[in-house]
Amino acid sequence: FEQFHCFHGAGHGIMAYFNNDLPKAVAVCMRLSIEYGKSPCLNGVFMENIVAGTTKGDHTTKWLSSDPHFPCNRFDKELFILDQCYQMQTSWMSYLYKLDFDLIMSECSRAPQQSVASCYRSFGKDIGLYVYRDPKKILHYCNRLSNNKKYYDACITGALYDILDFWGFNLQNQGENFCKIVLPIGRKQCYQEIEKRKKNLEKQS
Repeated sequence: FEQFHCFHGAGHGIMAYFNNDLPKAVAVCMRLSIEYGKSPCLNGVFMENIVAGTTKGDHTTKWLSSDPHFPCNRFDKELFILDQCYQMQTSWMSYLYKLDFDLIMSECSRAPQQSVASCYRSFGKDIGLYVYRDPKKILHYCNRLSNNKKYYDACITGALYDILDFWGFNLQNQGENFCKIVLPIGRKQCYQEIEKRKKNLEKQS
C-alpha cells in the first residue's frame, strides 16, 4: 500500500519535473527496474496530466483535448501503458462532460476492448469521490454493468478502493457496508478486495 503510493507520488513528481512532457515522463516510469513500480508510477503521471488540465497553476499540459480518449489513444500500440492511462481517464471525462455519468459510461464502452474494464474501474473510483462514497449512489451506476461480471467487478473495485483509501466517516466498517449491498455476482469479489488490502496493511504494521 505504501510502496504503491510512493511510486505513484514519484510519477506526479516526474511529470512536474519534465514540465508535463507526457512521453518523457512515461518513458522514465517504463525504465524502472522494479516491475511492480511501473504501474503506480504511470498512474501518477497520468493523474498529474489531468490535474494540470483541470486546475489553474504554473504547470499546463498539451496532452489533453476535447477527445475524451486522448491521450490514452496516443498509446494504442503500447497496451500496458494504454491500460494504465484508462485507469485515470474518467477524471478527464468527468471534467469534459461536467459530471454527466451516463455519457462517461458510454465513453468507457468505446475504449479499446482491452481497456474497457480499466475505464470502468476508473469510473467506479470517480463515482465514489463525487457521491461522497455513498454506497447506494455508487451502485446506482455500477449496477448498470451487472450483465457483464468483468466490468461490474471493475466498477465496484474502483469504488471500494476509493472508500478504503480515502477514509471518511464510519471508518471501521464502511467498506464492509458497501460490499453487503453489492449485487451477488460481485459480492465475493468485493470482500476479497477488502481481504487483500487488509493483508497488505498487516504486512507493513
